[in-house]
Amino acid sequence: MGIGRPADKRDTPTRFPVITFGAAAESGMQKRYDDGFRGPAVADALQLNDCWADLHARDLPWPMDEERIEQIKGRTSIPWPAAQLDAAIRHTQREDAIARCIISAAESGVLPMWIAPIGEPDRPVAPSALLELGIDSLKAGCYRPYNDRDSDLFGRPLFVKRDHWRAFVAAVTARLTGKSEEAPGELGIQPYTDDERQQWMRDHPGLNADDAHREYRADPRYDGTKQAAWRAEWKRVKGTRRGAQPKQRRKS
Repeated sequence: MGIGRPADKRDTPTRFPVITFGAAAESGMQKRYDDGFRGPAVADALQLNDCWADLHARDLPWPMDEERIEQIKGRTSIPWPAAQLDAAIRHTQREDAIARCIISAAESGVLPMWIAPIGEPDRPVAPSALLELGIDSLKAGCYRPYNDRDSDLFGRPLFVKRDHWRAFVAAVTARLTGKSEEAPGELGIQPYTDDERQQWMRDHPGLNADDAHREYRADPRYDGTKQAAWRAEWKRVKGTRRGAQPKQRRKS
């Protein structure tokens, strides 16, 4: 006689439990972040995800942090083909550069964001209200913070006026290629102040001053700081010279 499973003497039949998370899960669909806010659009504007797609599709020479790329390669344990790994890292670096460009412009007020409340007029968003504007928000077209979920803006679609976007793209193109005939001053974009430039350095995740300067020059608010002056200021602000790590004193 074979060994079988003992009979289940419980009143309820044995079965795997079905775990649901509301009506959205029961229907097989995940709840959208912008539920409750979908419908109206800001007049003569692009939704933020369309802005992201537009800038992403443009063939612009976004600066690459070569030192950072080599660091990532050195820490990667997956045995990828060298060319494939390099392409994947550069793709991520490019997306990060595009995201920082848009986010810094939005947070500084250079690229105003708008919302269209249901039943109310279009209204601009205060730059300081977007505490966690990140790449997820850019790709989704609505405000998707990780922590700032008590904000009235959480889940709201974000828009950029078409005229503002065209001016912004023209300024970015001018910085990256030098081929635009439109001067940033004519677009109403103010260059960084000395304090803002130093804060830009502090916030930058890279180590190499020259790579950071190339990225800074691509910023629509680039203030004309030359490379030699940039290196000296970078050393004062970051405590490194040309990207080198600070030397550690040996213990005696």
